[in-house]
Amino acid sequence: MLRTLVNLPFRVIGKAARVVQARQDAAAAASAAARGDERRDVAIPGYDVPADWPLPANALITRADLARMRAEARPLCLLIVDFAPPRVLPAGADHIPAEELSIRLAELPPEGTRVIVVCQDAAVGREALRFLRYRGNDDTFLLDGGLAAWSA
Repeated sequence: MLRTLVNLPFRVIGKAARVVQARQDAAAAASAAARGDERRDVAIPGYDVPADWPLPANALITRADLARMRAEARPLCLLIVDFAPPRVLPAGADHIPAEELSIRLAELPPEGTRVIVVCQDAAVGREALRFLRYRGNDDTFLLDGGLAAWSA
């Protein structure tokens, strides 16, 4: 009896959290369908960025921009954000699963380090970039072309 009473608040909170998560997933799927994203099943929990928050034009970089950044003296970090880890992790790269990014922000490199987000799925990469920029990581960029562009 005592165990039931002690666990009751946790059960209620857990059930409420599952209902809220289901509503957020449904809203994300509806938003993706409205935007016409190819992968409508992608719902990344924890990316609480307002829909109208703009992504700066310079946030998407090309291979040429990346080569220029690598030539500079500033430290650079490759962050692979995807649902599945890459088959081969490039030297010096970090991998954070897309669904865990919001709770693993402390693992990002220190301030002053440029972070290059790389993702196989452009929609997931863009959302991860928006989230990181919204959280104040202004030196974060998304590599156009994903891991293939980094390798080249």
